Amino acid sequence: INEEVVSDAADRIQDSGSILKILDEVIAHRGNKTFVNPHYQNACVTTYRTLFSAVESSEQTLHQNIPETVNPKNFDTLRWRYHKDHKNAQIGKSFIDVSKVPNMKGMGYPKRKGNIRWIHRVLPICKPPQYNNNAYIRIHHYLGSWSAYSHRPDTRESSIRGRKFWERDSTIQDGVSDELRPWIVGFVKLFGEQKARDLLDGAGFSDTPALLQDTPYGNCAGIPRFLKAVLGCT
Repeated sequence: INEEVVSDAADRIQDSGSILKILDEVIAHRGNKTFVNPHYQNACVTTYRTLFSAVESSEQTLHQNIPETVNPKNFDTLRWRYHKDHKNAQIGKSFIDVSKVPNMKGMGYPKRKGNIRWIHRVLPICKPPQYNNNAYIRIHHYLGSWSAYSHRPDTRESSIRGRKFWERDSTIQDGVSDELRPWIVGFVKLFGEQKARDLLDGAGFSDTPALLQDTPYGNCAGIPRFLKAVLGCT
């Protein structure tokens, strides 16, 4: 939730379902164009992504307002605070309210061979997923540590997304944000300290992960312990 637009963002992000709740509020005012920007005017909501670098914060700062049972370094949303200028945003994403998507006719598809327009802008009715200064929600895109970034079994080790790419973005410090960090406080309040500890046991990503184990769903790094048996992790 964008703290620059929503004054009580820190309180809202602690609530379960907070993103859907604020979208419901915004959509309820869809007809009032002085209140809602064009990115929220139809069944597709688009917003931008802000890149968060790999610049570390002090231990004291990381643990501030974080429950003692949680290691903030294991969670991107708690560990990484420094980011690129919001206005220099990455291509964003689109969110579709499938209950309100009209018939595909007249939406651009009859003239196309395939159904997918673009992963970032799924439907032709979606506004361009770019920066706008009245976005109620925005996406944090975490670069992560080199250990976390390079462990993924995808193209990130290629010349396009390899070490040079990571080093280029890892030192960015255009701004600092704590707008997403309060989620963990709400999580512990919702489930209670012991249940939250059990649910988060083994979750997140350590810079010295155990040997990655392949499963039909990918590898086991960062999978909460209670889910590992379900996914075939040992």
